[in-house]
Amino acid sequence: MKPAVWGILFGVAIVLGMAGLADPTRQVHATPSSPVLDVNAQRVTVVASDNEDRQQVVLIDPELRVIAVYHVGHESGKISLKSVRNFKWDLQMLQWNSQPPQPQEVRSMLQQTP
Repeated sequence: MKPAVWGILFGVAIVLGMAGLADPTRQVHATPSSPVLDVNAQRVTVVASDNEDRQQVVLIDPELRVIAVYHVGHESGKISLKSVRNFKWDLQMLQWNSQPPQPQEVRSMLQQTP
């Protein structure tokens, strides 16, 4: 199949999948100050509008330990995949870009306490 057809099918699958995850009795509308959070057995979905003309959709699959970020244009409906990352190894790190006290320092302080 042509890449454009795959892109359309992928976009439709995401929209249908998100619609199936949402509670049909709940309104799904997000503002920059109130993102919509949907947690179910398979994934976590966070939808929030930014200050521009788009919504940001974040899908988190806890089982696969993958996060994906999409931007959806309000006017065009265009869906753009912005980032995908497996965070399994991120969660194995003791620290990254953190301020003191570092984890090793806290552990050392706790071990010195009687």
